[in-house]
Amino acid sequence: MRLRLGIIGGGQLGRYLCAAARELGIVTVVMTDEAEPPAAATADRVIHGGLGDLAAARTLVEAVDVVTFEIEAVGADVLDLLADADARGRVAVRPGAGILATLRNKATQKRWLVDAGLPTAPFRAFNDASVRLTAADLDGFAMPVVQKSQVGGYDGRGVHIVHGLADLDEQLPGPCLLEAFVPHVGEFAILVARGVDGDIRCYDPVALRFEPRRHVLDEVRVPAGLSEAEVATCRALAVRCMERLGGVGVFALELFLTPHGEIVINEISPRVHNAGHLTLEACATSQFEQHVRAVAGLPLGPVALQAPAVMRNLLWRGPPAPAVPVPVRLAGSTAHIYWYDKSEGRPWRKMGHLTACGPTVEVAGREAEAGCAAVLAFTDGACG
Repeated sequence: MRLRLGIIGGGQLGRYLCAAARELGIVTVVMTDEAEPPAAATADRVIHGGLGDLAAARTLVEAVDVVTFEIEAVGADVLDLLADADARGRVAVRPGAGILATLRNKATQKRWLVDAGLPTAPFRAFNDASVRLTAADLDGFAMPVVQKSQVGGYDGRGVHIVHGLADLDEQLPGPCLLEAFVPHVGEFAILVARGVDGDIRCYDPVALRFEPRRHVLDEVRVPAGLSEAEVATCRALAVRCMERLGGVGVFALELFLTPHGEIVINEISPRVHNAGHLTLEACATSQFEQHVRAVAGLPLGPVALQAPAVMRNLLWRGPPAPAVPVPVRLAGSTAHIYWYDKSEGRPWRKMGHLTACGPTVEVAGREAEAGCAAVLAFTDGACG
């Protein structure tokens, strides 16, 4: 009997998880609140229900053998249901519901990092839903300071940089944390996979570039330009996290490199990640196949870099409008385009990504730039 994999969340990450699972002969069932989710194109079945929908979660548990996640913002009641089903042997939840409960909330994640002795920025949590930060709350922090929503922030949402008291007028609502701004010379990420048998494999670290106005990830490069010692530190941190968590699947660590050469953990995501999209071309085993292998109990695949690569997110730059599908190849570029088939474009929404490989990362970067220009021309400036 074919293994049945349940995925909570139906976005683009779920789309490529389902595609990887299909190649491995695994049946996929996606639970999502989207009417037309990107994952519907590759999933075998879609269960419609929100991330806190207990009825939908019960249906998912009855339909599958293993449950995993492509998004963290799962309701607490759903996580409790999954933890109980796992404990009763009804379904395997990978990574565990407890791990997701810890990491989905940035405040509890930060406390976990501190308790684990892992390097991260100082912070202060504010748990009141009606909290309104004042100048007194900034005591002990040098400017600028970073405000983050405790739950639900991603793709540039849920992050606010406070440069001075005037910026408190635009502070984020709800439970949050204040975090010391880490002066850094670069932002990086490392993907790490852990199998059911405890095997741990780290991909090469990647360099991250963010769109400065919206804090949305714009570009990813590998090799990342780090020294051998810095790469070793990234790998050691990733392994320590996985050993301490005991999680199964692919995790992503976002990292800062300080001017003093220190590596500091910004955030951990217990899922496949935008920073790992280029593994589809650049590695023998993509992050999506690797995650499916891990949670399904299969041996992990090789992670060695096969070619330098650059990934660019295709961000909607026009007003809200219906999105026109973009071909996988466009004239004037060798980049491979992944279009997510989202029905509507909204400002700064990720509509797809493209990846270019080359003999050097500089060559790959030029090809990626040409690909973005081709997409901009094809969409009349709306996306690129």
